[in-house]
Amino acid sequence: MTKKPRTISEAALYFASPAMCRKLRWPGGKPVCPVCSSTRTGQIVTRHLRRCLDCRKQFSDKQGTLFESPLQLGQWFFACWILYNYPKTTCQRLSDLVGVTVRTAWQMRRKWNAGLSLIVRPGTFEDTIKQLFFLSKNQINEVLKPPKSR
Repeated sequence: MTKKPRTISEAALYFASPAMCRKLRWPGGKPVCPVCSSTRTGQIVTRHLRRCLDCRKQFSDKQGTLFESPLQLGQWFFACWILYNYPKTTCQRLSDLVGVTVRTAWQMRRKWNAGLSLIVRPGTFEDTIKQLFFLSKNQINEVLKPPKSR
């Protein structure tokens, strides 16, 4: 399936493909090392990690991004697609659709909203996801941090 999803069931199948998630993560198709920005990487299949062939560091597809969590990238993209197309989706409904607990759905929604508040001009879904990947985990945590009490 190469055309963009229009329904929730199409989106579930669309984001289940690791190749499609990789294409959204790295628009050029080649993984880039977050440490040295090299495109020469290998894959550690047994641990679902990548290894840079230049600096020898290991990294995951989600490292240092808004999506860094035990959830699969496909689950994150599916949840983001739902929140992008149906912004008034409740956490209960999101948890039922994505297959996570309500608390996890609440945290996903919270991170999504924090990321959107930092994006200058959200456009299409793909543009929004690409901009969210450029946000660091520290930027998101700064927005999510509770205000200091006096």
